[in-house]
Amino acid sequence: MKAARIFLSILVLLGLASSAVAEPLTLQAAIARGIAENARLKAYGIGVGEAREDVRGAWGAFLPTLGMSYQDTRLSNDSSAERDTDYLNQQSDSSTLSLSQPLFSGFAGVAGVRKSNLALEARELERKHMEAQLVREIRRDFHAVLQAQAQERLWVESIGRLRRQKEIAQAWYERELATRLRLLEVEVELSNAIQQRDIARTNLATARARLAHWLALPVPEELELAGDLVPALDDSFPALAECLELARRERPDLRIAGLNVESARQEAVLIASRNLPRASLEAAWTDYEREYDDPAYRDDLRDYYSVAVRVSFQPFQGGRNIFAWRHQRLTIQRMRELERDLAKEIDAEVRAVHSQWQDSAARLQASTDAVTQAKDAWRFAERSLELGVGSLKDLLDAETRLTRAELMQIDAQVYRQRSKAELAYAIGAEATGGP
Repeated sequence: MKAARIFLSILVLLGLASSAVAEPLTLQAAIARGIAENARLKAYGIGVGEAREDVRGAWGAFLPTLGMSYQDTRLSNDSSAERDTDYLNQQSDSSTLSLSQPLFSGFAGVAGVRKSNLALEARELERKHMEAQLVREIRRDFHAVLQAQAQERLWVESIGRLRRQKEIAQAWYERELATRLRLLEVEVELSNAIQQRDIARTNLATARARLAHWLALPVPEELELAGDLVPALDDSFPALAECLELARRERPDLRIAGLNVESARQEAVLIASRNLPRASLEAAWTDYEREYDDPAYRDDLRDYYSVAVRVSFQPFQGGRNIFAWRHQRLTIQRMRELERDLAKEIDAEVRAVHSQWQDSAARLQASTDAVTQAKDAWRFAERSLELGVGSLKDLLDAETRLTRAELMQIDAQVYRQRSKAELAYAIGAEATGGP
């Protein structure tokens, strides 16, 4: 009896686990999973950790350096005429402990810390930029899956209506109430609808595979989504001028370009510091012992300390620093031009997607009205055919118009959702947790 209870509990737990796995993903859940599991985003996170360690390492330029050394020497000299004690048969060992504290390094240490901090900030922004790109791709493919599902359902419904029309056309043809041409027209439209349904299924499999890649899911076929193509009524964005200002302030790639310019300036400081004086405080303790093989000579034992201030200055190094500094100044100018070009490119992108966002509302409303009118026309044509006052051609034309209108509505809904994602990315909202 106890074993039966345990077995039943295991079955219940397995059922709960399978139901949890099969639970459809919402858009927000898909984004959260992508941010948590995407391998490329994890790699960028590791890059942030690497840059953080570089910052800690850069502070080492201001800290003392501790060194230890040990030397063991054995000297053998068989000449009986040797009288210099330094060259008699002997064994010596020396232990040295040294400490060096930088006093001034020509501002190289300060520039190194600043440059490493800029690199850390750039790595963090790169991760945000990658996250924003990932969110945009997830939104695109999420709605691509919903689009393919909606198109598949639409063509399945269209196939059902066309099959009913085929039955009517076949019956009318057998009673010689309709020509063979009408029956062939319906059959052609039915074949086209079946082909379009198969294309929609292929598009669905492709979109699922792409989305599964972003979400790090091993089996795309098990990907089930919970969502709707119909946009939320409260979707809104600021005016164009404010969107441009947001993009200039929030876009991670533009901020990275600015950091690259500043990092190049710090590199110029590092190059210039090579020509400045350097000073350091050095202290050492040495324990020295020498033993002679000949007992006639007394062993030498020494234990001493030393303190020194070392100053070095290399004002000219064959012109290498001068040309390196001039090269770096040109690098800074090049990066500035690239930053300006990127700012203009982002402005153009924001203007384009903002226009698309505004246009998407009108397209969506027009497609909704078209579907309503096409449905009314199809119902009227179907009813007219049932009453015997309509024709098969009128019903077939109404069916074609309805399918086309529904397809345009799906495209308009997807266009609205994608323009929202594109505009959110363009103004940097995805990187700051915005719309």
